[in-house]
Parts: sequence; C-alpha cells; structure tokens
Amino acid sequence: MKKSILVLGFLIGVVLLLSNFTVKIDNAQSFHTPEELVLLQSQIPIGPGEYFQPSSSCNGCHGFDTLGLSNIDENGMDVNLFDRWQSTMMALSAKDPMWRAKVSHEITINPSHALALQTKCTACHAPMGHYTAIYGGATSYTIADLITDSLGLDGVSCASCHTIGPDAGNSFSGVIPYDTTRQIYGPFPGPLAGPMQLYEGYTPVYSPHMDNSAICSACHTLITETVDLSGAFTGGEFIEQATYHEYLNSSFPANNIKCQTCHMPQLTDPIVIANGYSSLQGRTPFNQHTFAGANVFMLNLIKNNKNSLNINVPDQNFDSTISASLRMLQEQSVEFDLINDSPAYDTAYYHVSIRNKAGHKFPSGYPSRRAVLQLIATDAANDTIFQSGIFDNNYRVIGETPQFESHHEVIKTDNVTQI
Repeated sequence: MKKSILVLGFLIGVVLLLSNFTVKIDNAQSFHTPEELVLLQSQIPIGPGEYFQPSSSCNGCHGFDTLGLSNIDENGMDVNLFDRWQSTMMALSAKDPMWRAKVSHEITINPSHALALQTKCTACHAPMGHYTAIYGGATSYTIADLITDSLGLDGVSCASCHTIGPDAGNSFSGVIPYDTTRQIYGPFPGPLAGPMQLYEGYTPVYSPHMDNSAICSACHTLITETVDLSGAFTGGEFIEQATYHEYLNSSFPANNIKCQTCHMPQLTDPIVIANGYSSLQGRTPFNQHTFAGANVFMLNLIKNNKNSLNINVPDQNFDSTISASLRMLQEQSVEFDLINDSPAYDTAYYHVSIRNKAGHKFPSGYPSRRAVLQLIATDAANDTIFQSGIFDNNYRVIGETPQFESHHEVIKTDNVTQI
C-alpha cells in the first residue's frame, strides 16, 4: 500500500511537472504574431519530386517583421530581403515585357528553332519552372509553359540562386549547377537548420560560394550558336552576353571587388535575418537584395503597367529600386568630364572624357544596350543653339547611322551622334 502511494505521488508529480512545462512552451511561442502563425502553418515542405520553393515560402521569415525586431538595421530601418528583391529585374525576369517581345521576335524569324530558343531563354529568365520541367523529363520549356507555371513566373527567385551548388563558375549559358539534394546555401556559418527543415523541407548549409561572383556566372555569360538567314547552323558561336567574363578580365577580382559589392551593397550592422526567433544573433556583413542595375526605363515601364502585367508589388518598392538603380548609374558607372578647351571667334571647343567605373563593359549585357552622349548648348535666352544625341518620340537617336555608328573624334553638326 505504501509503495502504491509512493508511485501514485510520483505520477501526480510528473503530471504536474508536465503541465507546467507545457504552459512554459506555449508562452515561449508567443513571439509569432497571429498573422505569422497563419502564414507559417499554411506553408508545406517541398513535395516529393520537387526541388524549388516559391518566394512566398520565404516571405514569412525573411520578409517584413511586423514586430520590428528582425530584418532591420541598427537604426530600425527595414532592410528585409523579400521586399527589396520583389521590385527588381531579377524578380521580374519572367514577366519582363521586352524580354517576352524579343523571344517572340526571335521565334517568329526562326520558327524552326522556336523550341530551342525558348528553352534556352527560360533557363535564366524562369529557372525554377524551366529546371523543374527538365528534371521531370521534359525536353523543352516554352513561354506557353511559363505563363501557366507559378514557379516559372517567380523569375529569379530565392531558391533560384540559393540552391546553386558550390560548382558555380564552371558553366555558362543557362546551364545552372543546381544542387538537387534539397540543401539551400547561404553566406553565414552555422545556420539554424530546424525551421527551414520543418517548414520548407530544405537544409540550410553555409558555403562561401554564395558570396562569390561565380554564383552569377551561369546566366551572365551567354554563348549561342549561329545560323544563316535560312536558319541553318553555321558551326560558329556568338558571344551574346559576357558580363561575367568581362568582370573576370577587369581589375576588380584582383582588388577583391565582387558582383555583390556593387549590386548587393553590404551593411556592417548585425542583422537578424529571420523573423520570430528571439534567440537568433545578428549576422554581418549583410548583403542587401537590392540588385540595382541600369534598367531604370524598364522598371518605370513595369511600375506604370503592373496591373496589365499581373504584378502585385507596391509602388514604394519600385521607387526604392529605381532610386538605387539611378544611384548606380550616376555614381558607380561612369566618370564624366566636360572641359572647355578654347573659344575661337564664334566657335567653342569642348573636350569630353568618359571613364568606365564598372567592373565590366559599360553598357554590358544584352547587345542592344547602348550609351548615348547627349550635348545641348543654349544661349542666354535659353534657346537651343546646338544639340547632339537627341531622342525622338520613339526613343530612336536622331541622326544615327542605321547599321553601325562609328566612333567620332569630332562632332560639329547636330545630325552626328556618339553612341
């Protein structure tokens, strides 16, 4: 009887202890807001035969923190990854109307290569949709496939870059060395693995290649096969874009300046990079996901037509990306000097000096990108007395040579333009 009483007392004690323990756990979970809990509970780990999660799955932890505790700098300014990314050309790569139009043009004039052209282009502009289809046995991935595929429409999304394996830098032209073992890479040692494994089905892994320019190589050098006017292969190759190799051949690598240095400017503030986990320590240096480039025109066009393009991104996010891109162009791209050499009678002579400050050619990337030198001289009444490099209403340069514009040592008439 005594032994039974002791056992009963022990069991009651254990029950009370467990009750107290349960209450403490419930209290400890209160750092999630109701909105965050709904979002997290709606997330499903990556399914069998799948390799990529959409950006919406990352937003709960790496987006705006409603409590104002995480994803902020030391001044309390929001620097969350998701909002900075979603208004960039990376995020919008699959919906970019100029890219869509150019693909349409290419397959119109080369219908026999339509499948190959679209499959090559979508490898970089819609990588998650493209590679999911290819891994599933498809031999092509077209615009028609893309427009009904939420993964493809997510553009160059979080998993598009963070699941690239350590072999980055050894393949180009859209051949992306993805790690298909459901590891997801980041630039910080000792990542907290549990939440991502539980909610996303990924195991976060530290790898220094994520903070290296090689991570950009697979898409930022593009070499294509050439065809003649009848569409027959000539056996040659065309270097359509070579931004990564331009960078490799610049002075930047020797000076430890990476793609991320300019396009993902670092904060030295320790940033807590995930919402809702009070034990996380701040990480530094923190690469902001601004992805500022040079395409201000397209960012404005997309912002002003976002409803037609089915893009749900706040205007203020676009404004932030546009502002960052303008700073990139005005402060980090070229150094420009206009020097008054000498006046002579009724003529003024000016010397123009332009120095490339980028770690690659300027402009770089898609071959139709051009920089135009524009000069406008006005008199005391603000009337124009000379101009060169002016655009018409269709954004064509007035006076340009239709086929190819040569370099001009001297410009003295308004129908000559330096491109």
